[in-house]
Amino acid sequence: MDLKQPLPYDKQIQKLLEHGLIINNHAFAEKILSQVNYYRFTGYGVQFRKKPNASDFLPGTDIETLYSIYLFDQEMRGLLLTYLDIIEALFRTRISYYASLNLCNTPPYNQHYDPSNYFNKSTFNSIMTALEREHNYNCDTLIIKHHDQNYSGQMPLWVWVNIMSFSNLSKYYTCLPYNIQKQIAQSVESHHAALKNHLHALSVLRNKCAHGGRLYNVKFNPPVKLERSFLKKNSAIKNYSLFAVIYTIIKYLPNHREKVLFKEQLLQLLTKYQDSVDKSLIGFQDNWHDLLMTQTK
Repeated sequence: MDLKQPLPYDKQIQKLLEHGLIINNHAFAEKILSQVNYYRFTGYGVQFRKKPNASDFLPGTDIETLYSIYLFDQEMRGLLLTYLDIIEALFRTRISYYASLNLCNTPPYNQHYDPSNYFNKSTFNSIMTALEREHNYNCDTLIIKHHDQNYSGQMPLWVWVNIMSFSNLSKYYTCLPYNIQKQIAQSVESHHAALKNHLHALSVLRNKCAHGGRLYNVKFNPPVKLERSFLKKNSAIKNYSLFAVIYTIIKYLPNHREKVLFKEQLLQLLTKYQDSVDKSLIGFQDNWHDLLMTQTK
């Protein structure tokens, strides 16, 4: 079976018109399609389709609305990355701190390289393979050169975690013995099983944000583990929604000022795009502001 034929911009616009999208300014449409490819852009119109698996739009759907939702998604990714960066730095610190004090307390202090010290050895070995690639890729950096020249390429754990991706940091946490997992979780007022899930979910979100993945009108995997007491009071909240992940971000922001600022910026963003964004498609209920208040105390 042949793949779909590539189309120049004018043919792409014609195709959108045939599917019922209102386009009054062809120059504007071509500018959008030259910056955001057709496949990505039309993903922001899924909720406006006549049928879930069809391409035709509901009457009255215009390109300006789709572009506004796209811009909202773009700004949301930028906002989330700012605060995910804070959380990533926090967990690089907490994980390396508690793991190194437990594992590396006798000379030569390199026990974090030994697979026998870990609960999940196969995952640990895959992390080591990834770290070797990162080591080779960054071989010209000062940090790598220093440890290659003075320590045969080995690094203290608190240096080591800084060349890990957030995804591998999340996996590294699952490799640690339970007593260390529990110490780390307690330091951020969480449960070790919940933290395992949260780190995974946040690392997935971070990758989506960094690589232009769509946040609007999607189900997140893995779903976020939320507290039973919270879900009992708020049964309408979906743990696979963007709201659930945002609720988790605020939980782990280490400072009250950051929590409040994030919530204020989130409100500004939702207000800016209130005419085009359906908040229910990102899991925001009418009382979302009050729910986030519980995480800012």
